[in-house]
Amino acid sequence: MDQSHNRHCISCGATDLDIVWGVTSIFFAKRALNKFPEVVGQVVCRHCETRKFEIDLTEAHLQNLYLDYRGIDYFRERHGSEPWYTRVVNDGLSDDSHFSLRRQQLSQILSDAGLPDNFMSVLDHGGDRGQMLIDLNSKQKAVYDISGVTPVAGVINVSDKEMKSGRWDVILSCHVLEHVIDPQNYLQTLISIGQAETIYVFEIPHEPMRYFDFNCKSLQRRWLSWLCRKPKLLTFFDFLSSGMRVKFGTIGPLLFPVLREHLTFFSIKGVNILLINNGFEILASRVMTTGHIGVVARRLAL
Repeated sequence: MDQSHNRHCISCGATDLDIVWGVTSIFFAKRALNKFPEVVGQVVCRHCETRKFEIDLTEAHLQNLYLDYRGIDYFRERHGSEPWYTRVVNDGLSDDSHFSLRRQQLSQILSDAGLPDNFMSVLDHGGDRGQMLIDLNSKQKAVYDISGVTPVAGVINVSDKEMKSGRWDVILSCHVLEHVIDPQNYLQTLISIGQAETIYVFEIPHEPMRYFDFNCKSLQRRWLSWLCRKPKLLTFFDFLSSGMRVKFGTIGPLLFPVLREHLTFFSIKGVNILLINNGFEILASRVMTTGHIGVVARRLAL
């Protein structure tokens, strides 16, 4: 396969990498970048299977993308270019039955790490309305989210200043790491918020993807460059690519990874190495029955 020789894996630092050619989705390109779709490389580590889209983004681009996140305008714009992204799909991501299963798995992995369900203060960093905190036994439950949405009952919103001055027994980071531009910088931010005894819980999508030699070839790149100029055909192949990846965990020749929201895709090996390399000790780690990776960690003693 065509390899990347001047890069390294953000998780493990390996240089044994492939470049799989993909595209920015019509939705992402328009909403985040105000551009037409374009070819983008996805750097894939052969050692730990971390995959990261190689694209220059700023925080302003992400603010464009997540404005009114999953609201009416967001849904209409995304559904307009991705007909399979239905109202049911959009609303289901914030449905309590969805969160209920995830909360059960959260309790289980905390138990796996040998932690009692009895805390003084817990923080959900980037946690929307704090839905993941509902079942935790804690005197104070707080959420930090720039959206400013009203939290669920029993959870308070905290400002950036309040978050940084607080003392937190547990800090949750659920479905955030895959969205950030610089995962290592984000992890250091979380460390700076916590204390020596703080427990960290990460929940990350588990989306393995196999690919073929052709997906890394210059011919694939030229095919995608042409396809990006054909919106209707691009939408069709986007649907095929996404369907094959979701159903079979693979993308075939002529198909491709698509940049919609997630910038990085982690394997359980990759995220564990990333955390260890950034000063964490792993207490529990597994792929949960919800299809997500769950990790409980704490800071390594200095």
